[in-house]
Amino acid sequence: MRKQKSLEKKRLIIYSVFIIFIFLLSFYLSYNFNIGGQFVSVVNQTTTTTQTTTTVKPKFKVLATESVNGTTTTLTTTKTSTTIPIIVEMTTTTVKSSGGGGGGGRTTTTTIPKPVAKIIINEIMYNPPGSDQDNEWVEVYNNDTIDCDISDWGFFESNTNHRLTLQQGSITIPAAAYAIITDNATNFLVNYPGFNGTIIKSTFSLSNDGEYIALKDYSSNVVDGVIYNSTYGGDGNNRTLERIGNDWCESLVDGGTPGLNNSVLTCLTVTTSTTTTIETSTTTTSTIVSTTITTITTTTSTTTTTSTTTTTSTTTSTTIPIIADHVVISEIQVGDEEFVELYNPTDTDVNMTGWYFSYFSSNRDWNNSYRNVEFPDTTIIKSYGFYLIGLIGYPVPISDWQPYPSKQLSDSTGSIAIFPFNPITKTVEEAMMNKIDAVGWGNPNYVYENISCLVPGIGKSLERKPGYLNSTAGNGWDSDDNLEDFVLRDVPEPQNSTFVEIQ
Repeated sequence: MRKQKSLEKKRLIIYSVFIIFIFLLSFYLSYNFNIGGQFVSVVNQTTTTTQTTTTVKPKFKVLATESVNGTTTTLTTTKTSTTIPIIVEMTTTTVKSSGGGGGGGRTTTTTIPKPVAKIIINEIMYNPPGSDQDNEWVEVYNNDTIDCDISDWGFFESNTNHRLTLQQGSITIPAAAYAIITDNATNFLVNYPGFNGTIIKSTFSLSNDGEYIALKDYSSNVVDGVIYNSTYGGDGNNRTLERIGNDWCESLVDGGTPGLNNSVLTCLTVTTSTTTTIETSTTTTSTIVSTTITTITTTTSTTTTTSTTTTTSTTTSTTIPIIADHVVISEIQVGDEEFVELYNPTDTDVNMTGWYFSYFSSNRDWNNSYRNVEFPDTTIIKSYGFYLIGLIGYPVPISDWQPYPSKQLSDSTGSIAIFPFNPITKTVEEAMMNKIDAVGWGNPNYVYENISCLVPGIGKSLERKPGYLNSTAGNGWDSDDNLEDFVLRDVPEPQNSTFVEIQ
C-alpha cells in the first residue's frame, strides 16, 4: 500500500514537470516562429552602395585625366571638368529559415536614398595680399534644391586629399547656400569679421600659379573639380576668382564676396589692337576692336623702316564700367535735404507712365501703399537726360515731382527702387526679378543690388559712377552691385529734366 502511494506521488511529479515543459515549449515556439510556421534568425546584414555617374563632356583639348575608384575626371582647357556621382545606399538584411512551411532562405531589402547635392566650387582666394599662409580660402555653393551633409567629404589639392572639419555653423549645407573652406578659421574671421555663415577647416596651400582642386564625397568620388590660373586675375591684389558658368573672372570687390552673390555677372574681353607702320613719309594705321565689357587688353606694335628697324610691344589692362541699357537711379541725398535723381543713359526717350517709385526702410514697408507711388502720367525722361524726384527740401519746381513731401528717408539704412508695375501686387522676389533699378544704403533687409552702399552722411550724396571712359556720358555705370557702382559726393549736384548730357 505504502509502495503504491509512493509510485502515484512520483507519477504526479513527472506529470507536473511535463505540463510545465509543454507550456514553456509552446511559448518559445510561438515567439520564434513566423506566421507561416518558419523559425527565423538573422544571420547577416550588409550595406551595399550602388553608384551611377554623370560626366560633363569637355568642350576643348584634354589636359589630363584622374581616376579614383573607377571614376574618371577629365581636366580640360574649359577651366572646369566635373563628374557628379548619384549615390544610393542600400541596406540588405538576410534571414535563415528553419522548420515548417516552405523552407529555404528569405531576404528582405530596404533602400535608403542618401542625398548628394550638386556642391560646386564658386570662389577662390588663392593669393591674398601679404602672407598666403593661413589666409587662403575657397567658397563652395549648394547649387541644388536639397540640403547636403558633407561631414565625411574631402578637399583635394596638390595631389593630396584633405579632411574637412567644421569650425562654425552647420556641416550640412542648405540648398542655395554657401560655405567657406579655409586653412585658418581664426584668420578668416579677422579678415571678414561680419561673416556668420559656415566655416570649414582643411589643411591646404593653394598654388599661386594655378592648379586643379576638387571636392570629393565619402567614397572619394569627385563631386566638382576645377582648374584655376593666375592669368585669370586675383593674383596678390586682394581680389578673388569668381565662377561664372564654366569661366573664372576676377572679382569686382576687394576681398571678394564670401557668403554672398558673386560680383561678376559676365566675363567678356575687349581687345584693341593698333599697328602703325612708318616707312619714310608714308604712315598706315589700322584699328581692330571686338566685343565690350569689363577688361580692355591693349596691344601696340610700332615698326619704323629706314636704314634700321625697331619694334616695340606693350600690353596694358584697364577696368571699364558696364553701361546700363535702362533708366538708373543716379544720385541720392538723405538727411535734412533729400532727393533722388534718375538718369536715362540710352539713346531713346523713356515713357514712365505706369511705373512706380518705392522706398523701404524695413520689411514692414513692402505692402505699405504710401511707400509705392505711381509716376505722373506722360512722365518722360529724355535720352541722356535726368529726372529729379524731390523729397524734403526739394519741392516742385526745383524737382520734377514730389511724391510724398512730408515723409523722410532714413539717414542710417534704407533702399529705393523703380518698378514697371505696382510692387505691392508682387512678392519681394517677383518684384526684384523684374525691377528697373534698386539702390540700398546702410544695412537694408532687401531691395538692393548685391552689396548696399555706405551711409552717405548729412549734407553728402551717393552718386553713380560716369559711364564708359567719357566723363560727359552721364552716370551710366551699372554692374548690379551698389557698393561698386556708387561713390560718395561731398557736394550734392541734383539735376532735373532741364539737364541733358552732351554726347
